[in-house]
Amino acid sequence: MGTTRKLMMSGAALAAVATTAVATGVRHADATPAGTNQQVRVSARVEIDVLDQTCDNTGSTIEISGSMTLAGQGVRLTFRNNVKGTHTAQVVDELEISATPLGERLEFPKQPAFGGVGGNPWISLQLQSGGEALMQPVVLGRCVQGSTSHVERDVLLPADMAMLLTALDCSNKGSSLTLDMSSADAGIDALLLFDNNRNKVVHQRRAAAEATVSLSGERTIRKGGGVNAAGGNPLVYARFVDGAGGPLSDELFLGRCNRLGA
Repeated sequence: MGTTRKLMMSGAALAAVATTAVATGVRHADATPAGTNQQVRVSARVEIDVLDQTCDNTGSTIEISGSMTLAGQGVRLTFRNNVKGTHTAQVVDELEISATPLGERLEFPKQPAFGGVGGNPWISLQLQSGGEALMQPVVLGRCVQGSTSHVERDVLLPADMAMLLTALDCSNKGSSLTLDMSSADAGIDALLLFDNNRNKVVHQRRAAAEATVSLSGERTIRKGGGVNAAGGNPLVYARFVDGAGGPLSDELFLGRCNRLGA
């Protein structure tokens, strides 16, 4: 049976590839780094507070704040070796490298939003990312002076994840590799719809007015560093996972260790 380990790579930028490492294993002549770039969906819990609503004949002004708790992102590297005399590849080592931890919390600062509908309109809220709706609009109620609303939703935030793996050593003593990983998302916006007809604030095209508030801007997270694993020139596989180890993508075969050289 193989072992499973979890690593947290430090630093906000890609770590420099080690230049002093000496490979003692046999390097294949056409060895080259291998990687993948995939679109994934990362679970997040979003909490929104709508505060200090004011309404008059010129329009409606509200303040919005909140937070987002992420399920984490990373990559699982699995190393397998063929059992002698069979076609079965046995797991000899497994590592999970985190880009963002489980439970990472982003705070949304309080900011105003203005809707150009006078009187006492109905207001609804929809969360979006890069223009893509993450949920159906939720009716908050009418714009009554001083009223507040609280919304909690679990959403799937679209993200682009990429990784590149380079082998430095594939000897029987162990496998030494470097991993570069990144994750990018478009952030989260709150779309607020205003209309004096309650039925229209659940349809963006029918609402009399709207306002978009940027809660969290675009983010790109990069991590990198060294990885040590079992020796014997193993087969190397990769899968993007969340902070609890749940799969975010299919498993991808990257190649044998000695074919992943620089």
